[in-house]
Amino acid sequence: RPPLVGLHRRGGALQLCAAPAPLQGQMRNYCGSVSADSSGQCFAVSSPRGNLVTFWSAADGRLLGHTSVADGCGVAAGSEAGEFLLSSGGGQVLRHNLRDGSRQVLQQLVLPGARWDNHMAGHTG
Repeated sequence: RPPLVGLHRRGGALQLCAAPAPLQGQMRNYCGSVSADSSGQCFAVSSPRGNLVTFWSAADGRLLGHTSVADGCGVAAGSEAGEFLLSSGGGQVLRHNLRDGSRQVLQQLVLPGARWDNHMAGHTG
């Protein structure tokens, strides 16, 4: 299970960031999307095959937390520092606050036969 997340700064070496073994395994060797928060101090990495979104420090690559999202792939910055919008393959959109761990369902899109990708574009079939 190789590290799937890394940091790089111009002129510097690549820094690989591994999660603890259980989480690293849950990521199932795949990341779907990456997004920094509005402050640029942390970022989210989705692993839809593992139903997992991990959160990392942009300063040092330290794992800050994680949350379960069924087929969760879409990630975007929320309006506040440490806040992210997360989407599931079932059309659910969540607001996750990394600072206090709170989650709020913002939307549940129900379209028979539709599946959602990391860009929230519907795919039927």
